[in-house]
Parts: sequence; C-alpha cells; structure tokens
Amino acid sequence: MKSSKPTYKEVYANINLLLDRLTNINVNVFVEQHVFTVVGGQIKDRLLKLIVDESLIDSVPATMDEYHKSTGFVDDAIGMPMTFQ
Repeated sequence: MKSSKPTYKEVYANINLLLDRLTNINVNVFVEQHVFTVVGGQIKDRLLKLIVDESLIDSVPATMDEYHKSTGFVDDAIGMPMTFQ
C-alpha cells in the first residue's frame, strides 16, 4: 500500500515552486529589507524543522542497501537549506 505522505522530492519541488511564485511579490518594507526577509526570519527554523520531521526523516535509508538504491537523497538533503538563504 502506498503511503499518503508525499515523498521528500515532492515536498521539496512544491516548496521551490512556492518560493518561486512568491518572489514576484517580494517588495521593499524598509530601505534594505524586503517582505520575505522579515517573514523568512520568523518562519525559517520552524519550516526547516517541519520539513525534516515530516518528510526527510521518513526518507532516510535504514540500511546500506537502501542507501545505495536511493537516488541522490544525501545531495538533495544537503542542498535544501540553501533554498532558504
């Protein structure tokens, strides 16, 4: 039976899509500060924790055999925080 939870790749793709769409409405609040700098500072840690707890943890290979069969999980997991900087 297939899990009802999306894979980490689906979650990551949707987050990237969301951030891409939101970029178009990133306006200046102050001289050197944009809306998403303010908002991002407030939610970044919580969002990263949620992604790890609800998506990545379930995707971590349990055995070396699973690790070798995984498709770029480590590279994807390492690159994910860069999206939020």
